[in-house]
Amino acid sequence: MHRLLFFLLMTALSTGALMAQDAGKTSRAKELAQDYAKVLNLTAEQRQMATKIFGEHLSKSRENWHAADGEKEAFDEAQQATFKATDTKIKALLNDEQLAIYKEKRQELKRKSLEYYVSEHVKE
Repeated sequence: MHRLLFFLLMTALSTGALMAQDAGKTSRAKELAQDYAKVLNLTAEQRQMATKIFGEHLSKSRENWHAADGEKEAFDEAQQATFKATDTKIKALLNDEQLAIYKEKRQELKRKSLEYYVSEHVKE
């Protein structure tokens, strides 16, 4: 009986932790999409699609971090590929005017994304 209660408690705690991670990822993805929306004047539909793209990006960044196991070079290499994929997806959403602004502001927007990830996941 105690083992069953322990198992149920651990399952509930694990599920809660995963749900909290997903909620945090979704919240941060929305924040990133809002940053882009302000700078690029995204439509509601573009903002929704950007939120999905950033959610995928944050998940992949988390995977990259865990897979690199503290190896900075491995993480940087994986992140370059992740940023490139995200960049391609974001560009596909934009009209010509938005794309021109994006190209001009891309490094600033990318830096904000990376600063957030490091502040949340890299402890000194």
